[in-house]
Amino acid sequence: MINVGEFESNDISLMKREVGDTDRRGRGSTNTILHTKLSIPRFPVDCMCRKRLLERLNEITEKSLTLVTGPAGYGKTMLVSKWIMDNTERIKACWVSLDENDNNSHNLWFYVGAAISKINSGFFSEEVNISPELPTKSIEIFINWIINSMYEINHEVVLVIDDYHLVCNKYIHESLQYFISNMPENMHIVIISRTVPTMRLGRLRGHGKLVEVKSQELKLTYSEICEYLLNTTNLCLAEEELRKLEKYTEGWIAALNLIVLKIKNSSNIKDYLSNKCHVDEYLVDYISE
Repeated sequence: MINVGEFESNDISLMKREVGDTDRRGRGSTNTILHTKLSIPRFPVDCMCRKRLLERLNEITEKSLTLVTGPAGYGKTMLVSKWIMDNTERIKACWVSLDENDNNSHNLWFYVGAAISKINSGFFSEEVNISPELPTKSIEIFINWIINSMYEINHEVVLVIDDYHLVCNKYIHESLQYFISNMPENMHIVIISRTVPTMRLGRLRGHGKLVEVKSQELKLTYSEICEYLLNTTNLCLAEEELRKLEKYTEGWIAALNLIVLKIKNSSNIKDYLSNKCHVDEYLVDYISE
């Protein structure tokens, strides 16, 4: 558990002075925000609509934390994006896509604050910021400030943190745990990750405040493969060929997309699917990247 400092006006004044100094040095300014990291990914028109999983995600607004975990290419991001798109009338959603630079608690929490400012316009009105040169206490103050600001919003708020597997900073895990434990009931966190975060989840599970969607659920079923091919391609495959696709891809969405792309360029689909070496060719390229 992190020790959170008291939220005092003189602390905020200190933060503002530090921010001014940092801005003059060209770092830590709100002008340095990479806004694409705060954009909710668009759900492609030809992307599969996975009703069974969207129904699972309806629990998001009933729980504190939702974990969507699985390897790359299983459609995690697009699934959450689609759910947000379908629920825009009843929730306010904000999004942070992490990168390697965000394994730094100052960076991560600054971007969380910036994301929340998109649904709470007054949040960054005074350009309060946190600099990498400020002490840990400034982050603790900032987290409290975010929590307090949530009480001013009369909607269900969903904060999505994507690519959380890039975080291995113990303090970030602890600070996020503190945030989840103290945020108001109208606030809900969705973490998208290739791995299950190293956070203490037992209490959330025990109190029924955790939703977990794992790779086994993310795998495509045979019927979903058929639906995808029917709605997004002009391919007409026999059941035997569909079963081979199911076997080769093992429900992996990225694999299905790559194989379908290759099939479209094949003069003989049946022969192509009979040769697993051909099927593996694009998959090796994808994994190597």
